[in-house]
Amino acid sequence: FYGLANMMAGDPATARAALSEAVTIAPKYDEASFMLAVSYLETGEVKLADAQAQKLQSRNPSYPGLNMLMGDIRSRQGRHAEAIRYFEAHTKNNPQDAKGFVKLGAAQRATGNLQQALANAEKSFSISPDDEALALALSIDLSSRNYERALSRINGQISRTPDRAELYILLGRV
Repeated sequence: FYGLANMMAGDPATARAALSEAVTIAPKYDEASFMLAVSYLETGEVKLADAQAQKLQSRNPSYPGLNMLMGDIRSRQGRHAEAIRYFEAHTKNNPQDAKGFVKLGAAQRATGNLQQALANAEKSFSISPDDEALALALSIDLSSRNYERALSRINGQISRTPDRAELYILLGRV
């Protein structure tokens, strides 16, 4: 908990030290292993995050959030096809998690599967309208040169929430 508190307080070095100690003392403490892998990933130490996550995966492959973490790690490694498999497993088990669908869409976009990427961005947006899903859908529209759909998408969101400055920034990009 000391490690977690320091992660939340923005002190990744102290958090990592505490979590490493917890994993050393109790190597099968899954929550500490998971949080240590997350802390490594957040500080850009992707190899260490991967090693820690793989240890957890070998012990407890159904640990909550592990598929998302493994997908994030694979995405950061540029291994998008593998990331897709992890994100698909996550969304299958968590069909109301909008973040899982937007990450799946982003990985699919990276592999060139724009149709599926757009479908997952829209699924994410239908669950929980957020800027990340909207930005992904817009980027796919723009890369497909579907400017009309992009304008319609952003103007529709602006009409629903006209006081959000971020939307006008996205409109400017379109």
